[in-house]
Amino acid sequence: MIKLVNLNVKYAKKEVLKQICFEFEGGILNILGENGSGKSSLLKAILGLIKFSGDVLINRANLRSFSSRELASLISYIPQSNFTPFNYSVLDMVLMGRLAYKGLFDNYSKNDRLIAIQSLESLGILNLVNDEFLNLSGGQKQLVLIARALASRAKTIIMDEPINGLDFGNQIRLLEMIKMVASSGYDFIITTHHPRHARFIGGRAILIKNGEIFRDTASELLDSSLISKLYGVDYKKYEELL
Repeated sequence: MIKLVNLNVKYAKKEVLKQICFEFEGGILNILGENGSGKSSLLKAILGLIKFSGDVLINRANLRSFSSRELASLISYIPQSNFTPFNYSVLDMVLMGRLAYKGLFDNYSKNDRLIAIQSLESLGILNLVNDEFLNLSGGQKQLVLIARALASRAKTIIMDEPINGLDFGNQIRLLEMIKMVASSGYDFIITTHHPRHARFIGGRAILIKNGEIFRDTASELLDSSLISKLYGVDYKKYEELL
């Protein structure tokens, strides 16, 4: 369970998020909003990556009481950029999900490797195990990062705009994979610009406008009127372009 109580975020003198309050008890949570509305800042606040006022509670304990290792065992984060300065193998990338359970100089155990292999296998990408991560397609990279999240055994996976830069086919494959993983007991918090994608994977949707919660509703109830108000355009008129 994740609970936000009067969460505020400021950059310099600009208020990015204002008095954000909600509870997330599991399933899929889609966060939608315009560019600059505070979606990514909201995720980073939940993860303790930026300064904020107010409270974030994880399983009823204050976020500030967790060490980074403890938090990593509960929540896995997949940011917008999947850049890595080294060309790791896919297996090495997935094994990084086990770092929360290792000491500074510990090597990966046989069990760590088994968990990594099982994570790749569960997503149908075990064939990539020896490939170099930087040589993969965008869609394959996202699946490898989900496998890394599964290897961490964290129950909640946070993804910041995971379909950005993917072609249509890979968007659908990734969304289907998110639905499949969620159905097996994992929880997702996902930012997206696309109402159709939120409706496709279902769950709940929180709409952020000008740093505040504009609407909190079921994803299936994201109609053209609501989306038009969120983005300031006639969604119904341009829906075929999306």
